[in-house]
Amino acid sequence: MSEHMTVVGIDVSKRSLEVATDSESFSVGNHEQGLEQLIARLLPLKPELVVLEASGGYEKAAWVALWAAGIKVARVNPRDAYHFAQASRQLAKTDRLDAQGLRRFGQHLQPAPTPVPSEADQELQELVRRRQQLVTIITAERNRQQPTRNSTIRQSIGRTIGNLEREKGAIEHAIEQKLEQQPSKRVALLESVPGVGRVTSAILIARWPELGTLSPREVAALVGVAPFTHHSGQWRGESHSFGGRADLRSALYMAAHNAVRCAGLLRDFYQRLRSAGKARPQALTACIRKLIVILNAMVKHNPHWSPPCPTPAGKNIRVSAASTSPQAGYSTRSLRLWTLWTPRRRLTFNTVALWLVSEGAPHRARARSPFADPKTGCVASTSLPTGRGKSDAAGCARFGRASSAEARINYKNQYAR
Repeated sequence: MSEHMTVVGIDVSKRSLEVATDSESFSVGNHEQGLEQLIARLLPLKPELVVLEASGGYEKAAWVALWAAGIKVARVNPRDAYHFAQASRQLAKTDRLDAQGLRRFGQHLQPAPTPVPSEADQELQELVRRRQQLVTIITAERNRQQPTRNSTIRQSIGRTIGNLEREKGAIEHAIEQKLEQQPSKRVALLESVPGVGRVTSAILIARWPELGTLSPREVAALVGVAPFTHHSGQWRGESHSFGGRADLRSALYMAAHNAVRCAGLLRDFYQRLRSAGKARPQALTACIRKLIVILNAMVKHNPHWSPPCPTPAGKNIRVSAASTSPQAGYSTRSLRLWTLWTPRRRLTFNTVALWLVSEGAPHRARARSPFADPKTGCVASTSLPTGRGKSDAAGCARFGRASSAEARINYKNQYAR
């Protein structure tokens, strides 16, 4: 997009839409007839972009109607538009000035268009939003019930909470039905992660449409768990995380809280941070960030959750999702294979063992090594060119029997230069 692109700014209110173009400003009603008038006046102008603010849902009708008419719309954060107006020395505030400010905002910053979600995603978003509203009301009623000593009031609040709980149950049932209409692979992918249940996966799908398309730093900032540095000259301030989507962060907080209570990767990470002296909120925030990075990578590359594999030799093994092992120079044929390696040094050469563990349904163990047992996929202790052959073979045999995944072993000797 060029700086001289045709941009239209729309200031949204409950009853009207204030529109600012390059040549004029006009107002239409925020209803069906007003939207028809708006589209009829904008189509001859052929705008490259329409910029409007997120206004608590009042902008949704115009957003959907303009996209349906073939006009691209950028739905921006009101905070960004406010700071742009302040930087432009626009101190006065009227609907017409706000619309003109949004038009200049679009011309200078050129925000990316915001596509409209599908009908199924929109219905799921509304159900998730309604459930969050009910949870907020239930929490408020319980907070009112605790200090109340009047029995009549306590019974009244109890009946209200019971009705709200039934409504919440009905909404959750509707959410489950909508999830069945979602791509089954995506839902199963999210629910395979420990701590992520049906409600959490619904919130992720509804409130995180960018999942799988952003970098780890971007998703951390989007959720609000990315620490931002505060340095100036020789002063070094503390880094704090702020901003982001609060409802999404709350759901991920509960998911991380449940995950650290079960044996697995996140609990080990949490315990390591606590042992290092980190406070509980800091450790949980770090676990949330680790969880969202894992979820983002899983949706991007489509592997199911796989628990950490046992170490055959009793040593720490580095894990990589790359398709090529730099140590062994061995290239896998599938990006869904996890490549694990550990070097075993000897005086004259190095031997690198590769355990390629495939995700998915259980398979019969196979081996590509000429030294491996074709039934178990494990290498006999006498065939290992190292003094620790027995422990390695025993560990591999335990792994082959304990895991339902497919084990493949490949050896490549690298002679010392």
